[in-house]
Amino acid sequence: MGRLDGSGGVIAGHKDNHSGLMTSAQMQVFQEQMRVRQGREWERFEGLDGSAKQIQAFLDSVPFFAKGHRRYRAERVDIPQTVAVSPVAVREEISTQAAFGRILDVIGKSDSELAARIVTTSPDVTISTNLGPWVNRRRLFACRELADVFRDQRIPSAQKWDFSPQGQHIELGIAEMNVFLLLGAAGLSHSLFGERLLPIGTLYDPFVSRGSGEGDPDERTWLRDETGGSVYLRLSTRQIEQPGRKPNPHFAQQVIDGATWLKEPGPNADLIIAYQGTVATEAVAAAGMLADRRRDIGVLSITSADRLNAGWQAAQRERARANLRALSHAERLLGKLPRHCRIVTVIDGHPAALSWLGGVMGHKTVSLGVEHFGQTGTVKDLYRH
Repeated sequence: MGRLDGSGGVIAGHKDNHSGLMTSAQMQVFQEQMRVRQGREWERFEGLDGSAKQIQAFLDSVPFFAKGHRRYRAERVDIPQTVAVSPVAVREEISTQAAFGRILDVIGKSDSELAARIVTTSPDVTISTNLGPWVNRRRLFACRELADVFRDQRIPSAQKWDFSPQGQHIELGIAEMNVFLLLGAAGLSHSLFGERLLPIGTLYDPFVSRGSGEGDPDERTWLRDETGGSVYLRLSTRQIEQPGRKPNPHFAQQVIDGATWLKEPGPNADLIIAYQGTVATEAVAAAGMLADRRRDIGVLSITSADRLNAGWQAAQRERARANLRALSHAERLLGKLPRHCRIVTVIDGHPAALSWLGGVMGHKTVSLGVEHFGQTGTVKDLYRH
């Protein structure tokens, strides 16, 4: 039996109530006070005034239950090709955070159903997380029209903060936990109200990791994407030159699945470098320096170690259930490497985050990363660390 520290409980307000337990005799007295008969503890209306029939009739008549089942469905939102084109040019230097803002700006310009269904929110960091262009186009939400006070007072600002019932950004001020509550509620709007919203929240600290949907996994990735979920994107302000790529019709899907070859290894590869995060520039430079000493070197860009690993784990479970067709994205990527090939993993995080790649197909692996956190400095200093 758990604690009872409410009004009338024998340990109410006691300093030990978080770990205190009532005795059997105390529990019996409490049960009698609550008018709960022995053996009827799980009856729905036990201890309440009125008969079960009367109470049930009342509940059936209240507006909340009058319409019956309260779980709805909504159509999926298609992504138009006009907003699927990269807004970044080859060789352009840009950070992932700036690219995020530019992508939302492109979507905001369109009159697509996708743009109409997006709702953004932020705890007091709207501008510094590059939501400014989106908000300028799609306005802030309020129950009534409110003019931009700064503009009325002729205070210079690049932001147009007009509030409207049609606004698609909700400004929460310094309220991080409210962001998560809002994102969760908006993400369930299709089930609660029959209207689908696509919520996006931005914040500084990695409070939100991932949410997973339920149901049968997708046999292509073995991830439960078909039933939805949430994705946490870690963005950086470091500007990196965008490389040219060979045509790859599967590139976008591979990025979503967790990894794609930035430089595909040759048939006799001695080494591949698998990186994630802002060490991209250093990983590419290292591959170039080693090209004369290592055969067919490859560079694997990992966009999500979490999704890549989750797909691998799910495929293994599926094979254990006798579905031998199950093959993960990680296995397809690394399955063509020769057995003697080594994997060097590098991440601006703990090295163990990518060390599991060696276990996918049995390749020897050297994992680089950071075991002690909190340092600040130049990119060169931090990379040396």
